[in-house]
Amino acid sequence: MVEINRGLSTEVGKGYDDNYCDWVYIDTNHNYKTTKDELELYSKKVKSNGIIAGHDFTKSNFIGTLRFGVIEAVNEFCINENWELIYLTMENTINPSFAIRKIQD
Repeated sequence: MVEINRGLSTEVGKGYDDNYCDWVYIDTNHNYKTTKDELELYSKKVKSNGIIAGHDFTKSNFIGTLRFGVIEAVNEFCINENWELIYLTMENTINPSFAIRKIQD
């Protein structure tokens, strides 16, 4: 089943039980703090082998006027929480998406 929820990602996510989702895709305001908060929240909401994916794994928007913090937040989260980057898209006309999962011991 696919469920689409609209609202602030950090508020909507609180409505899910822990270990509920197989995967989550986030695409919000792309700043470091929000992305970090989303990763911390949704890491509890996905199952132990679940995937968190998201958009705009890049340093800025296409014209370079808006600084993103997605790369830094994802990399830091993976290092600190024992997750791994498993997929990175390589589109030419839009910003890349990423996918991460918890490293299984």
